Amino acid sequence: MPLPKDNERVLMGDIAIGRALPYTIVDANGRLLFRKGSVIESERQIEGLVLRGLYRMDPKHEDHDDQLVFGGNSPFSKLAEFMHRLKKFFDVFYMGAEADLAELPGRILKLCTDIQKVVEQDSDAVLGAVHLYHEGVYTINHPVHIAVLCELVGKRQGFSAEDRIPILAAALTANIAILALQEGLHEQKGPLTQDQRDELRRHPARGMEFLRDSGITGAKWLKIVEQHHERLDGSGYPAGLVGSAILKEARLLALADSYHALISAHAYREAFLAQEALKELLVNGTKIIDPDMAQIFIKEIGVPPPGAYVVLANGEVAIVTKRAHDHATAKVNSIIGVDGNHYSRPLYRDTADERYAIKGMCKAPKNTRLNLFTLWGY
Repeated sequence: MPLPKDNERVLMGDIAIGRALPYTIVDANGRLLFRKGSVIESERQIEGLVLRGLYRMDPKHEDHDDQLVFGGNSPFSKLAEFMHRLKKFFDVFYMGAEADLAELPGRILKLCTDIQKVVEQDSDAVLGAVHLYHEGVYTINHPVHIAVLCELVGKRQGFSAEDRIPILAAALTANIAILALQEGLHEQKGPLTQDQRDELRRHPARGMEFLRDSGITGAKWLKIVEQHHERLDGSGYPAGLVGSAILKEARLLALADSYHALISAHAYREAFLAQEALKELLVNGTKIIDPDMAQIFIKEIGVPPPGAYVVLANGEVAIVTKRAHDHATAKVNSIIGVDGNHYSRPLYRDTADERYAIKGMCKAPKNTRLNLFTLWGY
């Protein structure tokens, strides 16, 4: 992409706090920083960006930016990029020309390998995003996040990098047949109608058929999509499969899908704390969720996991930034002091010190605004 011209530079007075940007913003090297419609939340954020050098993207480039780097090489920027790419893939599935559809399977598989790379880069930061970032369109961030969970747990379970690819591809496309319904249900406060229940029960088989008719030929990919709502006790759908008849890969996707749905807030209920979600799956879900896989899942994401809010012994509220692996204690950054005021910057606390020992998880305090880049040092 060409570098922006001097007369396209964005100045302090050009951006209004709390209002949607009327244009896409890039830096001096043409790298995407904020897409049109994004909201800048503070004057301090604007000052830092303007000093860095902001430019308006030429509108003719806005729909051709697959190669842009979303704010650099941090895992958070890459996750934002992945969500943007997935949205484009969904658009192609429903409205794309035949030539675009022909390229789609390869592009989705490339996205899967890119997800593997960012998880390898910094799994704790990526897990933090899974637990903390739930903005935007649910039908976009949900599949990217469950693909991350599948990559982490699948690796721990012993699936090779190659064998994990169809699991990630299925995670990204499992709900392709109900995107509009799923987004509506995310905002719906009342109970499901019978028509909605029927559509939900049909969507695994319909999704598999939709993908196959769109040119997806990977047998394992399609089978995982078809089975991702089957349950060990036979209560799942569409086929009511029991036990070992369900692919292990499909069981993994079902587990990641269920966990992420629980830790996400919906119009009809608040988000579960991570420990509440894990208890729900492990204790109440033993007849439907693979219990051995659930144990592996818990060990891999950690308790408390990165991104969890925790209360320390001294009364501070902190966020976990690194799991407690290999007998090491979890790493945390305090964000709220004992007086209830937010710190101007996160403060590292050594949880091995009894003053800063983790006493338990807590819900996100009201009016808390986080900068994931600062929390994880990017």
